Amino acid sequence: MMLSAYLEKKSKRYCNLLEIESVDGKLKQADADNLKNFLIARQKQNRLISKDLEIVNYSKVRFTLSDVMEKLKPTESPIEEILVEALIADGWGEHIKTQLKIGKYRVDIAVPKAKLIIECDGREYHHTHEYQIERDQKRDKYLARKGWRVKHYDGRMIMRCQKECLVDIRRAIKPFINRGKK
Repeated sequence: MMLSAYLEKKSKRYCNLLEIESVDGKLKQADADNLKNFLIARQKQNRLISKDLEIVNYSKVRFTLSDVMEKLKPTESPIEEILVEALIADGWGEHIKTQLKIGKYRVDIAVPKAKLIIECDGREYHHTHEYQIERDQKRDKYLARKGWRVKHYDGRMIMRCQKECLVDIRRAIKPFINRGKK
C-alpha cells in the first residue's frame, strides 16, 4: 500500500502509540485493518475540517503560522493561508504583506517592493458570479493605474500546482528583490 508522506507519518505515529509491531515490514491482519480504518477516518475528518473551513466566515478565522506570520494580518481563506505558508517556506516571508489596503481596495497578498499583488480566488465566488468577475476586473484596472501588477491564482491551482505558482511568483518578484534565490 503506497502512502503519502502525511499518511505514512500518521501511520507510524498510530503504530507507535498502540505499540503495534511489524514483522518484516508487515502488520498482523487485525492491526492492518485497524490502521486502515484509522487512516480512512483521518481522511474523512480532514475533508470535513476543510469543508467546514470553507463554509466558516473567513473574516473571523485567525491563523498563526510562524514568527513571520505574526507580523502579517490574518488571511481570510485556507487557500490564502496555504499560499502564504508556501511563500514563507520559499524565503519571501519578509517581503510579503497580507490583507494590504491599497486605495479603496484590500488585496490578499502584496509584495510592495515588487509592486506585485497576488489574489487567491475561490472558484465559486470569483469565477461563477458575473458581477464579481466585473468587480475584479474593475479593481485590477484601478490597481494597474496605481502601478501594481496583479496575478490571480484559483484555489485548485494553489492546491494542485503549488510549485508552478511559486515559480511564476518568484519570476515576478526576483527582478525587484535580489536575494540570490534560484
